[in-house]
Amino acid sequence: MSKTRREKVLLIRFSSIGDIVLTSPVLRCMSEQMDVELHYLTKKTYAPLLAHNPYLHRTHLLDNSISDTIKNLKAESFDFVIDLHKNIRSKKIVTALGRKTYSINKRSVDRWLLVHMKLDRLQGNHIVDRYMSTVHALGVQTDNKGLDLFLPLKQSISYTIPDRYMILVVGTKHLTKNIPITLAREIISSLSILVVLIGGQEHKEMAHAIADGTKAIDLVGQTSLLESAHLIKNSNLVISPDTGMMHIAAALKKPLIAIYGSTASSLGFTPYMPRNEDRYAIIENSSLSCRPCTKMGRNSCPKKHFNCMNDLDCNTIVEKARSFID
Repeated sequence: MSKTRREKVLLIRFSSIGDIVLTSPVLRCMSEQMDVELHYLTKKTYAPLLAHNPYLHRTHLLDNSISDTIKNLKAESFDFVIDLHKNIRSKKIVTALGRKTYSINKRSVDRWLLVHMKLDRLQGNHIVDRYMSTVHALGVQTDNKGLDLFLPLKQSISYTIPDRYMILVVGTKHLTKNIPITLAREIISSLSILVVLIGGQEHKEMAHAIADGTKAIDLVGQTSLLESAHLIKNSNLVISPDTGMMHIAAALKKPLIAIYGSTASSLGFTPYMPRNEDRYAIIENSSLSCRPCTKMGRNSCPKKHFNCMNDLDCNTIVEKARSFID
């Protein structure tokens, strides 16, 4: 008697760094609770985040031509699709594949109400809970084991740093989520531990302004995605704005201080560290009636004061950092 074929499943999430990492519980739980062969469709930029994941059979890359992508995916003969992105491109792909599809409920209306009306109907509903709800119909349940990020055992690096250091993540895609330069410099000067700056090439100027005249080591724009992840893994503490590196730190179970500006923890994108709640802290200005003013970030403060970041108390951040380091 022949063995029943494992069901072949395609998960779709195109971007970004944080969201790819935040989908990892879905991969783990589906793999451990179902007899499936898991495939993942994403952009080439984010493929390194999935390259060493033992729960994945194969990663597919989104081509410039969606028609070519669809053609390649059709050849796989998937049994069903999990759409964790749910945008125009993902809908076009799932429609073309013609397979049973389970799509995330982004709760877009509730997020809009929170941003524009300050009406909180999310009530702490985390994005991971929304991802996991997508596969509940398949009998897959949350295991509360947190996020996964699997790194290569060896990572060649071209820089030398001491064994004891903390990471300060510099810059995000949106100005109103950035830790201000003055606050970053004050944090560095108030801590005795060595501070290593990491971030993208586009934030080199900002990093230079932060590091200038301080003891910080500036590696912004000099490390790959996985090299940055290795630096986080080996650090004693991570301080990060609301960005992808924050979620990488959470996946690696590192002591973490997450600093929020124009976005807010109530939107559901906090560090996901169940069973490790004592290893992270959230810093945000909860007294402002204008927060959150966006669900993703802005290029400028609509009120022109940027008090969500400018009014944060450095001493609170430093005291929490010292408690984690010690």
